[in-house]
Amino acid sequence: MFQGPRHDQTFSVIGFHDWKHAMKNGKGLNKHAASKEHLTCEAMWRDKQRRIHTSKEISTLINTDQLQRNRYYLSAIIDVVEFLAVNQLPFRGLQLVCSACTCLENIRTQTEFQAILAHCDSVTKRPSKRKRSQNTAFADYVVEDISTHVDTNEETELRRIFYSCIDSVCGEMKDRFGKNNCQLMEALKALDPVQGTFLDVSKVKPLLDLTKTPALDSEFEVACNFLRAQMEESSPPDGEKWTMKQILKQFHRPLEAMPTVLTAFKHGLTFGASTASCENSFSTLKNVFTEHRQSMLHQRKANLIHLAFEKDLTRKFRDEWKDMVLRRFHTIHRRRLPLY
Repeated sequence: MFQGPRHDQTFSVIGFHDWKHAMKNGKGLNKHAASKEHLTCEAMWRDKQRRIHTSKEISTLINTDQLQRNRYYLSAIIDVVEFLAVNQLPFRGLQLVCSACTCLENIRTQTEFQAILAHCDSVTKRPSKRKRSQNTAFADYVVEDISTHVDTNEETELRRIFYSCIDSVCGEMKDRFGKNNCQLMEALKALDPVQGTFLDVSKVKPLLDLTKTPALDSEFEVACNFLRAQMEESSPPDGEKWTMKQILKQFHRPLEAMPTVLTAFKHGLTFGASTASCENSFSTLKNVFTEHRQSMLHQRKANLIHLAFEKDLTRKFRDEWKDMVLRRFHTIHRRRLPLY
């Protein structure tokens, strides 16, 4: 609460000790009580207390269950890291998914179900059912048989739900990370220059099969030798590691003589591995296109979304592209304030 460079540090950092003049007018506690810093901090403190009592804190206004979800996500990540450390497994997606699927299949037993059921019974209290009584309308009659709904065994139903949930999750994981998807991931990995399987035609072939492009062994062998020699002799323009984008940009003309390899690189750069990028772009659009910006034109909206989504490019405006942007801004129209 104590913010600002001019606030009195006596009551926030150092501590008050001049008790001889503490209650004098214009000094000590009376002076601090009338100061702007104290009034501001007291108003903020009272506002915080009011929000806590009325359940209108910022976290509550944003989303009531957001804090619980964040804690759940973090605890899940910690559990995964602990599992990998105990079993000495690497941080790799395929091995992690296979290990998680194996763990789920191992708990699909009667013993694990009974343990979970006993734990739930000890923690949660099931609602008691209304006691069934005979209908008073049949008091003057002799009732031989009554057709009623017979309750199924509760444990049997819970066991069915338990097994079906595990089967559904394991089936979804195997479909998403099945043989075909794993082959495509290996193909994308083979297009990475730093990998040992760089331009291995047997690895890249599943990616080319999506567009029915033939994989020529001779072109891949020549391209692999040529690119490895060029990467050893030179370095990327930005001084970082070689990537698919850098190779396609730097050696596009020589790769035109090897169209199959060039097509493989283009497939690798445009291949959508997941829907995360699409969902991220829509989230950015939601943050930019607020109710106060309903009247903006499409071009301006597209430019703002581009700036918000491409954060690595936006950061370059602060240092690397700063002078270029200022010069371009200066040359568009005549400015009252000279920049150059």
